[in-house]
Amino acid sequence: MGTSKVMLHQQALGDTKDCRRHWLCALASVGLLGCLMTLAYAAQPASSSGVKGRITLSPVCGGPPREGEDCRAPFAQVEVRLLNEAGGVIGQTRTSSQGLFQIAAAAGRYRLQVMPLEKITRCPLVNLQISANTVASVDLDCDSGMR
Repeated sequence: MGTSKVMLHQQALGDTKDCRRHWLCALASVGLLGCLMTLAYAAQPASSSGVKGRITLSPVCGGPPREGEDCRAPFAQVEVRLLNEAGGVIGQTRTSSQGLFQIAAAAGRYRLQVMPLEKITRCPLVNLQISANTVASVDLDCDSGMR
């Protein structure tokens, strides 16, 4: 093998070692960043107040309801927002498959807003008061617009 080929081979090996070193440094940096983010999250005080509840949609039955028939269903995966008195979003979440939601918030006066995707669906805006160390409970029935 000529001298120039040996030097090129050594340079290639050197680049591979540098690449491995950089990759290990990058991996260590990502691990350190993950640890720092976990510590920062754990250092935040847990909110013991907020709002929780269930959102339902009705009617969901075609035609007039039959006797004993419940024409309500959980309003799943709909966005729920908690607004301050000025209308700013304080927190938001999506309902579970059972229509359940929970949003942490400090004590204060708020409005709860449900954001349906369909324009014919109507959900009332709910005014609520959250007290310190209390989780307010709201059950809300939205009108599907089905008749």
